[in-house]
Amino acid sequence: MAYLKDMVFEDDELAIGKWEFWDKIESVEQFKEVLLDKKTCDYDFKTIYFLPNGQGYWIFEGWTKGKLFVHYGGDLPVLCYEYKIKQTHSGDFMFVFVENEDEKFIYVLKRSSAKRFAFDDIRKIEDVNLPFEFDEQIVGKWKSIAYVENMDDFENKNYDKDLRLWLEDIEFFEDGKVVRKYFDCTWEDRWTKGKLLDQKKSVVSNYYFKTINGKQIMFLEWKMGNYVYGGMPATFYVFEKV
Repeated sequence: MAYLKDMVFEDDELAIGKWEFWDKIESVEQFKEVLLDKKTCDYDFKTIYFLPNGQGYWIFEGWTKGKLFVHYGGDLPVLCYEYKIKQTHSGDFMFVFVENEDEKFIYVLKRSSAKRFAFDDIRKIEDVNLPFEFDEQIVGKWKSIAYVENMDDFENKNYDKDLRLWLEDIEFFEDGKVVRKYFDCTWEDRWTKGKLLDQKKSVVSNYYFKTINGKQIMFLEWKMGNYVYGGMPATFYVFEKV
């Protein structure tokens, strides 16, 4: 994303603020100011904040007048989506023109606030300064074996035990320290009984135990960008004790 730092930013005061999903259409001519039924958003554009000075957050790497930069992570390219704003008697609407390899459509968003939000205004922050309470069951090293939307999904599906997940393993130490090992980095956190205290993102991830086929399985809430910025529910990593 280095080229975004070199980009000459052009301001667009009308874009700044909070935009919420309104509709998904194939062409601008299909746009309607008044919807008889509220539409359901099936994409990552449920809510977008255009922060001052083109500042980015989560999957939204940044913006300049008429352009929104989106990055879905890893080695995927940064996508540039054009946007246009239409002012009506019903409010301000934004058309985001999404064009990928296998899809082409327009996301319509309506501005719900013209506030100049700061970065800390838009992220979910939880109290990670909880007192330490020991839990003998959690102490030790756990290897990830699956990633699921809901805990019940793990029992109802078969998973590839040799699949390498981004979060490879996690170790809980007796003194309340936690070390998470990923493909390309290691994170140190803290824990207390029933909870992992994420020091970087300031979120509290609950963990749960289940006995499945005679084995103790640990489910850990996954609270990353989708949860912190996207307002989506936590998902789960699934672990077996090493």
